[in-house]
Amino acid sequence: MKKIKNIMHLVFWCMFCYASDLKAQTGIIVGSITNENKPNSNIPVTLLNIADSSLTRFGLIDSTNTFQFNRVPLGKYRIAITALGWKPFYSNIFTIGDSLKYTIPPFALSPSDYTNLAAVTVTGRKAFIEQKPGQMTINVDAAPTNAGTSVMEVLVKSPGISVDQNGTISLNGKRGVLVMLDGKPTYLNGQELETYLKGLPSLTIDKIEIMTSPPAKYDASGGAGAINIITKKITKEGFNSMVTLNYSQGVYAKSSAGLNLNYYTGKFNFFLNGSSEYGIDFLRIPGPQYFYDQNGKITSILDGTTASKAKNTSPAFNVKTGMDYYLSPKTTIGFVLSANKNNTEKFGNSTITVQDFTSNQNSTIRQKNYSTREFTSVAANLNLAHKLNDKGGLLTVDLDYLKYTPEQTLLFNTQTFNASQTLENRLEQKGSLPFRVDIYSAKMDYSQSLRNDFTLNLGLKSSYVTNDNVASYFILDSINNKWVPNPLMSRRFLYKENINAAYAMLKKTYGKLEIQGGLRAEYTDYRGNLSKINDVVTTKQDSSFASSYLSLFPSFSIAYSINKKNTLSLNYGRKVDRPNYYDLNPFLYYITPYTSLTGNADLKPQYTNNIELYYSYQSWLSTTVSYSNTKNAFENISYLTGQNTVIKPGNIGDVQSLALSVNYRKSITNWWTPNLFIQTTYNNLNGSVRDEKIHVTSTQFSSNLSNLFQFPGGWSGELSGYYKGRVKYLQGVYSPIWSVGAAVSKKLLKDRLTAKVGVTDIFYSQITSGIDYLPKSVSYYSFYADSRRLTLSVSYRFGKKTDTPDKVKSVSEADRVK
Repeated sequence: MKKIKNIMHLVFWCMFCYASDLKAQTGIIVGSITNENKPNSNIPVTLLNIADSSLTRFGLIDSTNTFQFNRVPLGKYRIAITALGWKPFYSNIFTIGDSLKYTIPPFALSPSDYTNLAAVTVTGRKAFIEQKPGQMTINVDAAPTNAGTSVMEVLVKSPGISVDQNGTISLNGKRGVLVMLDGKPTYLNGQELETYLKGLPSLTIDKIEIMTSPPAKYDASGGAGAINIITKKITKEGFNSMVTLNYSQGVYAKSSAGLNLNYYTGKFNFFLNGSSEYGIDFLRIPGPQYFYDQNGKITSILDGTTASKAKNTSPAFNVKTGMDYYLSPKTTIGFVLSANKNNTEKFGNSTITVQDFTSNQNSTIRQKNYSTREFTSVAANLNLAHKLNDKGGLLTVDLDYLKYTPEQTLLFNTQTFNASQTLENRLEQKGSLPFRVDIYSAKMDYSQSLRNDFTLNLGLKSSYVTNDNVASYFILDSINNKWVPNPLMSRRFLYKENINAAYAMLKKTYGKLEIQGGLRAEYTDYRGNLSKINDVVTTKQDSSFASSYLSLFPSFSIAYSINKKNTLSLNYGRKVDRPNYYDLNPFLYYITPYTSLTGNADLKPQYTNNIELYYSYQSWLSTTVSYSNTKNAFENISYLTGQNTVIKPGNIGDVQSLALSVNYRKSITNWWTPNLFIQTTYNNLNGSVRDEKIHVTSTQFSSNLSNLFQFPGGWSGELSGYYKGRVKYLQGVYSPIWSVGAAVSKKLLKDRLTAKVGVTDIFYSQITSGIDYLPKSVSYYSFYADSRRLTLSVSYRFGKKTDTPDKVKSVSEADRVK
């Protein structure tokens, strides 16, 4: 704790020292055209960031033939004009750096050779999938079928991402994904992360960045890569807002609403984003489990179905608000407050038929369960961005506090019947599982442009996490009709983790060649303690563990622009996946009467080396070849205790992965743009489980195809689908899964109102199925959910029109945290 206090003192000292000379690192770009005549409507101008060819700002050439971009972050840019009736124009590359104002030399636009398209309106539209070296971006609103869905549903159909039956997210077939919200780790895993993402409406999300090789400035966690979920923000001057309403009907109904508000003046920027959701979900899991003796003969069969229905007890909500204050042309300070609440109740029942061939006896187990889950989170952020000098020096500081307080209650009623359906046994249990997670972090980043096209980045970060998890179980004493503690299952688990990090990155540009190297050092210290509660004897320590270690994480990238059409890059990085406290927590958690989860206090971190070769042709074709090697990989392993299955994580060995992906996006006509992503991944596992050597290889093919249509009169549409082929994992296989969706949208009231209607999973094929192979046992399962839905969505914008030029409110770090 002393270390984090020292870093806090350093951060506050930096804020105090520079408070008198604060500034955002931005510049101004102005330009004009020399044409005497031009169309009556304004001509759109786009500002492109040379670093990744992304569209940074959108503006207009006004009636005086001029245009201007204000508050542009330092960097290399060019402008592009692709207006109907005029030939495309691209300016030379220029830099906002030493000079904070750049004037583009006046130029003339040439009329287009085509004159028969006067009736067609061309509107700028983001691609659903954008790819660049080490990163893929999913623009959520670019696909109308995303209306009315959750963030988890968007992730499930995203390229390379899969979610197993335990809610674990994998990328390119590998576990260990760092999930961030606006560039900050969520610090959630497993079931809690799944619950959070299912309760986060996609209408609040602008885009999702999938990074296979995050640079050194990001946390070293995430051997498989990182997923950065970026929330929406409005960046226009004056008062602007957008209201969205969704209604979705499947087997059950769902509804959601969202509100984005922004008020920006010369000194202040205030924003408020909120959403609310209410609905019902269901899940049905049928499947038998067969047990064998040493001769391969069936000894017994468990055959049954588990079904559940979950609904909000009150509307779930997410709210985020904050303000930026521009103290001077050199400084921006701001704060962000956010909260999330999602209360649900779940009704479930299981019917399992037990056929015992050794005793020729049959029985039936019926279980009814009821549970409630209250998930609450609050977060606060204080940020500062200060320009130190006119050479590109920038200091950013972030102070964060985050608290999660999920609480779950369980009630089980289990009855056992013999072959004649006579009640033989009855057991009633209940449990209370509250826990609290507190996260404190301080982060400081410094960047400086040096001579000879060098750029230096330095940073420090310290985080401190505490988890307090209590599991209290009780059994009903049917004779005295009262609940008595169950000391065998009741535990309290305390976990504390402190990570201190420092990084350095240096980038150099040699004409068409750009080289960047980085090194991140992280010192990790964690301690856990498991103790009994509700025991008849005095509470005593059951077990404790502690560990501390220093790790280095180098990264390297080299990019070469062969010519205007061809680009080649190579990326390397080392990452770590630390066991989360769920995986370390050794007490037992029951899923069904015959299935339970437990942690492993002896679990060690796994380290991954990633290397990636990326090639792009113009802006419509890209290919990536990647290889990774994970040492000391950990996976969930299922063990049998009689007829009970216990799932426990463990370090199993080394995994090598090789992946090839191709992304194609090119307009076939002026109204049809397909986006095709295909990927093949090969995984090779060598290790051991309980001293038994294992060797597992698997190859998976996956593809995503989205067709975006743009029609006259404000109409647009989408027809999309994905396929994820059969994949083999440690103890079984997942069957192929696919889904198709379609949607149409219409803009009305001068493009202020957008109405959408869409259908997801048209053929009800989004069913996760698989087979688990355990020693002397084979089980089959399928997950049926409410995935086929009809959704109606309406959005309305207030304030500035959508074609008003954007205003940059703050520097990159301040934008990132919103």
